[in-house]
Amino acid sequence: LDLVMESACEDASSQINDLTASVFNETKSVSQKLYNRGVGDSAVIEFVQPCPKVEWAGELKRDRNFVVNSNSDNKDNLLVTVFNPNHGEAKFQAMTQDRLKKVLLSYREVGDLHWSIARTEVEDDEGKQTSMELDFSTDYAEESGYGYASMKWKLANFVPEGIYEIKVETECTQLGGPADFDMFSTSILSGVIDLTLPEHYGQVLPLRDTVLLGEELVVVFTEPLRCEKPFTFD
Repeated sequence: LDLVMESACEDASSQINDLTASVFNETKSVSQKLYNRGVGDSAVIEFVQPCPKVEWAGELKRDRNFVVNSNSDNKDNLLVTVFNPNHGEAKFQAMTQDRLKKVLLSYREVGDLHWSIARTEVEDDEGKQTSMELDFSTDYAEESGYGYASMKWKLANFVPEGIYEIKVETECTQLGGPADFDMFSTSILSGVIDLTLPEHYGQVLPLRDTVLLGEELVVVFTEPLRCEKPFTFD
């Protein structure tokens, strides 16, 4: 970018040192090239880019929710897959050389205001499993050449049963601008972690030895059952 500075008041034809005059017989100017990257003919001005985007992928993108229960193949972990829409330029790990700091999975129980950072287990140099933040920009997060990365969210001993909301958020170095310029968040997804099977509670109602023909019998369980049609049980 060439910056040109001219002095209107030094020209004899200007109107009594009118700094806004635009007609000169003789122009006195100084030019200076402004740039922040490259040299010579390749010198350019590169503007600060917003924090990189991240998107849901895999089953979470398809289903828009998750369920971990007694029928799940893996009851201790939930596989989380994300997509880097800027993978053609750089992987998340390489972006940490610039403004990007972290790409974290966060969760909270429905009704809570505070978000917690999810954990994952990583094998250290001694072959032991170590709990680490679930960060897709680290060296233990393997991002494919197509921009997809998958990590296991550790649930066992970390996340109690309940209804949860999750999101993935990129965090960048703050530059003093708008908050949206220094972070980006996916949409919030909800899901259920329920590993405890319902059990019969108390006795069948009504509490008597005989019932009338056509009378309803009530069986109470320790938690509500999903009995909407079509039934998921025989």
